[in-house]
Amino acid sequence: MGFKSLIVNCIVWLLFSAATLHGQNSTIQHTVKKGENVYRLSLKYGVSINDIYRLNPDARDYIKTGEILLIPTNTTSQNASEDTAVNGVYTVKRGETKFGLSKKFGVSISELENANPFIKNGLQAGHRLKIPNGSNQTETAVSNADGSHKVLKGETLWGISRLYNMSLDELKKINNFKTGQILLEGEVLLVDNKQNITNNNTYTVLKGDTKYGLSKKFNTTVGELERLNPSIVSMLKAGDVIVFESLKNEIKITKSEEDLSIESEEKEIEADDNWYVIKPKETLYSLSKKTNMSIDELTTINPKLKQAVLAGDSIKIKNSIPDKINETLAATELEGRFQTNIFWYHPESESGENISKNNNDYYTGIKNAISNISSGLDKVKVITNSSFDPTSDNLGTKTDEIFHIIPQPKFNNNIADLGNFEFRFFENSSPQTKMIKSLVSDSQMRIKMLSFLNSTKANIICVYDDENSDNIPLIENSIPSIKLMKLNRNGSFKSNDLQNLLDSNRINYVIIESKKTGAYLNVSTLLLKELSKYNSQLAVLDQKNIPDESDVSIKRFKILKLMYPMAYNPNYIDSRNLINQIGYMVNYDVINRISSQGIKGFSKISEVLGSSFKYVIIGDTIQNTAVSIYTYGENSNAELLGTY
Repeated sequence: MGFKSLIVNCIVWLLFSAATLHGQNSTIQHTVKKGENVYRLSLKYGVSINDIYRLNPDARDYIKTGEILLIPTNTTSQNASEDTAVNGVYTVKRGETKFGLSKKFGVSISELENANPFIKNGLQAGHRLKIPNGSNQTETAVSNADGSHKVLKGETLWGISRLYNMSLDELKKINNFKTGQILLEGEVLLVDNKQNITNNNTYTVLKGDTKYGLSKKFNTTVGELERLNPSIVSMLKAGDVIVFESLKNEIKITKSEEDLSIESEEKEIEADDNWYVIKPKETLYSLSKKTNMSIDELTTINPKLKQAVLAGDSIKIKNSIPDKINETLAATELEGRFQTNIFWYHPESESGENISKNNNDYYTGIKNAISNISSGLDKVKVITNSSFDPTSDNLGTKTDEIFHIIPQPKFNNNIADLGNFEFRFFENSSPQTKMIKSLVSDSQMRIKMLSFLNSTKANIICVYDDENSDNIPLIENSIPSIKLMKLNRNGSFKSNDLQNLLDSNRINYVIIESKKTGAYLNVSTLLLKELSKYNSQLAVLDQKNIPDESDVSIKRFKILKLMYPMAYNPNYIDSRNLINQIGYMVNYDVINRISSQGIKGFSKISEVLGSSFKYVIIGDTIQNTAVSIYTYGENSNAELLGTY
């Protein structure tokens, strides 16, 4: 062999080695298994059939079990698209699901399957998916002058993010999108982080804006905003364009009301002539104290307060507003009001670092209740004595016209335990003791809710998990025609299992008997998807089971009008000051009944702070039986359906 031939052979060998090494870096070997074909392999590895044929020409004719095929890979593309879609294509990673990808890219599962029919029977790692942008628009778009985008029919979050060269996460972040939140046609999204204000003194309302928030933003009042923009008086909607050119007046918030315990202290409020702007987290109870008006007075001149107390709303108030709330009790007598003693006993034996604060909050509620009973207050006394023994029968003069009330609240997670009292009195000189339960228990609310649902003659379905399976006998006994579906451990289920239970000819009430977030996401997703075919509404038997808004979008519950029972009206009670306000409510009702009519006072129906009280006397127990049912509505998360 000549020298030239040797050089040529070396060059050929080097080229062959380089090609082999390149091939090893860009291909993998696959041993064909029984039942596999080229099409299935292309789906498995997310490559085209022609790519496999190019590296394995004989495969065009046939492949056999045990044969080794070279499968092309594209490491550069794969790495680039590990967490994002490149040129509208995404490579599925191990462990990913259709549901997870639909949330990742803001598209529905149906849209994913329509764009990629091969995943209808199953999703596999390596599948290369086309991600639909849900729009007929071109790849580039110009936002409105104010940096917003109005969602068109069929658009998706992922598609909108591509139109404006944004990442999906960035679009979700600036629009406060939460897990599972649904994109609606006509919704206005912010597609520019810059302030959403134009040069002609107008502003386009974004999702989450409130009248109160905008009044602070532009240093004005809600009333002035409504005067300049009459269209927002009834409701402020995302996409509204409002004028703020002549907004000049400024309201100063002098003090935020962190503690609504209504101690004797100065409280300054915001007032614009005879109007007041409701601040976040205020309730009817706190408004009545702040304005020195009764709740009846407030709701009479502001009927909208009966439905909901919304931050940013303007309400009419009295001409004069006191600077101080005085707790001095009136001393006028009312003929016929009985002497009533409230024995306040501080339970030293109870443990817990918040016991002292809880006692003080509840006691303040008692004092506020007495101060709001209109007359005869000299006959209502609070007796506080550290040496008082609540087990003693010696409570003073034995007469039929003196009544003794011993509040017995327990500070735990059971709200009903805040409404317990011991009621002692004499009847024909004979001592009597009865227990008053002024708040209904969780089990009573369940029974009332089931009774209400059964009375509707609707198609009722209960989806439940293992943790709540012990409740099923009660549910079946209360609603004999109910249809049951058990959830998997993670709250999932087969779509057909629930869909087959729905009735297109009747309203469907779907009870979720679970605390799992996944159960609420999965059930609501299917019901929303089928809403055009089936009239469906969600329900729970225990309000505490409803997941937090940070876990499941509240918009789902509003669309599906989620129903739940409550022992008190959540529109009137501030959760930050729960013990004080519950203490006020139950003591006001009990003291007013007993001091005016004695035990006969429990025969009437009453309402305090929007909560109903309807008692029955069974043996030695006086039990409130009124349960109110609320629903998530357009303007409030607690719209009253009725009291039963």
